[in-house]
Amino acid sequence: MTASNESAPDPSARRRRAHFFVGLLGVLAFLASGLEMHFRYGHLRSFDMATRLSFRSIHIYLLFASLLNLGVSLGARAHEAPWKKRVAAVGSALVLAAPFLLGVAFVTEPLADGAHRTVTSFGVYAAAGGTALLAIAGAATNRR
Repeated sequence: MTASNESAPDPSARRRRAHFFVGLLGVLAFLASGLEMHFRYGHLRSFDMATRLSFRSIHIYLLFASLLNLGVSLGARAHEAPWKKRVAAVGSALVLAAPFLLGVAFVTEPLADGAHRTVTSFGVYAAAGGTALLAIAGAATNRR
């Protein structure tokens, strides 16, 4: 092993750290959004049922995406095949983006007019699609 190989950063280690910190920040955002619903909006008592459902569902989606990132941080690994690296990188990026999208959705969508929750949808689709891509890359690795 040469000195250049020893100092080269491990992409899977960077990815694990990124997922861990995004997951941790997302859990903190989940706690903060719960406190906001409690203190700023009085447990959402003054809102109609649709608005309450919107707040609470995005709040839970944020927790889901954050815990998903924490889980991915435990299992992210390096892939040898170039296509697996690309699939895992795209999947990882989507899972990393999900808590941010859902955080934006929590702030912008529940009180907006209409039932369209575009940012929430993108956040949920990013988490689901990213998880599927990570599973494909991982399953292909396991079948060697």
